Amino acid sequence: MRAVRSRSLGVDGPLVTAVGCGDVSLARAAVRGVDAREVEAALCEAIERGVTIVEVADEDDARRMVGGAVRALGARDRVVVACQVHAAHKLAAPVDAALRALRLDAPGVWLLAGATPSADLAGAAGDLRRAGKALCWGVVLDALDEIAGETWLSAVAVPTSICERVAYAGPHAWLARRPLAGGALAGGIGEERPPERIAVGAAKLAPYVKREPPAARSCDAARAQLERNPRIAHIECETLAELALRFVIDRGAIALPRLHRREHVAEAIAAASAPPLSYPEQIFSMLDEP
Repeated sequence: MRAVRSRSLGVDGPLVTAVGCGDVSLARAAVRGVDAREVEAALCEAIERGVTIVEVADEDDARRMVGGAVRALGARDRVVVACQVHAAHKLAAPVDAALRALRLDAPGVWLLAGATPSADLAGAAGDLRRAGKALCWGVVLDALDEIAGETWLSAVAVPTSICERVAYAGPHAWLARRPLAGGALAGGIGEERPPERIAVGAAKLAPYVKREPPAARSCDAARAQLERNPRIAHIECETLAELALRFVIDRGAIALPRLHRREHVAEAIAAASAPPLSYPEQIFSMLDEP
């Protein structure tokens, strides 16, 4: 098996795997009917199989679980935990609270959520880094904005998938959040009945995977698209989820899918270990057809 591809967290940041555990959130898992023990089992499975980046939601329970798993597996020296923190002006208090929950005795990677980068935040971030509480900083955005001038940031986290195609070539590490479009590109993960736009997109991509995605038969328009699809001689991906993850990794991003179940982990590892897709332009032109 090929080695898992890796990426650097910014110009001088640590090297991490090109796929990680994204948005570890016990609250969101519960809404989807996933028990906290199942999330923890999936997290441990991913770490044991070599995943080295974990993104944690701004939840103390999730931070305690992630910190406990990393400690129990003796993985403090190889796993980078990237914590979301909500801070409008002051950073010290939320960072200290997160460190207490994690209990990893190591500087954190902090992802600013709901905050606009500013000179004040840059100054506070620098103070925390000098105090040994921050390894590097990133920002969570809803859309890819120009932040090239924010040299104190090492990463930009933005929704990125085949459905939300963005391109980024800046100096920051590119963290692809929601690479499976909230689960709609992953079969049974997420929505039982995705929006028609996503369902038709899944149907257009069905010829490129060995297992037909369930979303491709979730509405009349998607089923009609299946009837029009061309036949593809060389199929590289087992599932639509693998194809979706390989797409964002091939673009240079670090894919951060929600791996809330153990059975999702192997697929993510396979995507990060695979070579670049042979026919990306064919896929894009298929998706762009009316």
